[in-house]
Amino acid sequence: MSLSTEGSIETKILSFSGRDSGPIASLVVSNFHPGPYRDMGSGGLPSELKQSLEETQRGVVQVPHGISSHKLNIVSHRDIDRLLSAARENYPSEHLIRKASSMIRGREGEAIVSGQAFGNVALLTITLAPEEMEDLPTVVSGEIEKEASTRGFEVLVIDAHNSLVGQPSITPLQAERIITAAVRVLDRLKALSQDPFKVGSAYDALDSYGLKDGIGPGGLSVLVLKTESDTVSYITIDGNNMQQGLRDRIVQSVKDIGVSDAEVMTTDTHLVTGLVRSPLGYYPVGAALPTASFVTQITQTVQKAVANLEESSAGVSKFSLQMQVLGSETFQSITSFIGRVARQIGRSFLWIESGSFLLAVVILFVV
Repeated sequence: MSLSTEGSIETKILSFSGRDSGPIASLVVSNFHPGPYRDMGSGGLPSELKQSLEETQRGVVQVPHGISSHKLNIVSHRDIDRLLSAARENYPSEHLIRKASSMIRGREGEAIVSGQAFGNVALLTITLAPEEMEDLPTVVSGEIEKEASTRGFEVLVIDAHNSLVGQPSITPLQAERIITAAVRVLDRLKALSQDPFKVGSAYDALDSYGLKDGIGPGGLSVLVLKTESDTVSYITIDGNNMQQGLRDRIVQSVKDIGVSDAEVMTTDTHLVTGLVRSPLGYYPVGAALPTASFVTQITQTVQKAVANLEESSAGVSKFSLQMQVLGSETFQSITSFIGRVARQIGRSFLWIESGSFLLAVVILFVV
């Protein structure tokens, strides 16, 4: 009996090239989920995808968390190889978009959506920070994509995944507020003028930190984009969510060096999971790090990207693959099992290990 189900993995790539048409930076947004656990399934896919594209296309690649849940964990390493190959093959071949809008923000309650347009391509980033946030329901991306299409936009929607203490669930009201804020941003983007832009990028491997500190092998990736009206930065850290309050501190630090605005995102890598004795079984980005020096390191990387600014153009591509994913029924069985174990032994490191054992069995039978 198969423990997996078939799911559609949708991936979009927004890339930027320089004067010599060489790649400067890319944002890869996909609905795969980086799980279920450590390097099982797609747990380490964000950094794998980053490395694969950087080796073949050059430039600094960011793979922030798309809107997805554990139901879309890719279970087969053969399918993961297919996705890596498809990303290389479908990397934008043309970069004909030469104008961009400024970055704007829309807010509805605790939901904050930033947006920037590149021709008819809209890049949206969602956060609830400083409120807690976890995986967003896929209905959010579905509604936003529908609304974007009616306005003539191809849209990339990022779950910034950047504020966590416990294990919250997104409420229906929060999902509704996110969609409302996103639609508001799309309407404003439609009316905004666009100008030529410059792009710079930089990377820091964050070698001083490791998986037990909550930092994956993808390290820190920065994209800075300058238009006539503002200079903004997109920052992605290879980790699973972020210590509550750190996102705002990073954004303010970036503003202090003259960058108009920024968004800070994590990849949701699950390589960090189950390595430390903590209530979550891992440390969100910043929870185990010296905050002041870590923020300084990020700000210095942004400065390096600013120093590398050059005239740029953008391209976009997308592809879809049918793959074997964990699915709703299997995921619910796993979480139910872990819940029963947790109730018996209390909150401890052991429940993570017990859950991983069952997941290993799942992967063994599926692949």
